[in-house]
Amino acid sequence: MTGKFPRLTRTNIRALKPGEKLTEHGITVECLQDDIRYSVNVMVDGLRIHRVIGRERDGVTRRQCEIFIEDKRGEARAGRLNLPHGRKTALGFKKAAGQYLDKLDSTGGKNLKIKRMHVETHLAPFFKN
Repeated sequence: MTGKFPRLTRTNIRALKPGEKLTEHGITVECLQDDIRYSVNVMVDGLRIHRVIGRERDGVTRRQCEIFIEDKRGEARAGRLNLPHGRKTALGFKKAAGQYLDKLDSTGGKNLKIKRMHVETHLAPFFKN
């Protein structure tokens, strides 16, 4: 999140009185009796994410809230792209030919006996996998 925060500055946060809140870009800062609480309320992929990130005395800052929002948006983006986690293995010829013949058999393919013989005697030995 590379946006600027004209309202959610350090001086404005320090000037809050107990019970007051400041909200900007989905980050809410609430002044409690003896501490400041940071929470996030954003929409990501049509889902409302509302989380309390933490208190200032635990070391939480506005930047951690920004990082949380970036992470959630990144996770949503990765989920939409459906990227594989590992490298896909290539389908071998014998396995592909077997699937092809099975599909022909289940859909009522013609000349199945000769096709099976061609695959087993000529094609499979040539491709050797």
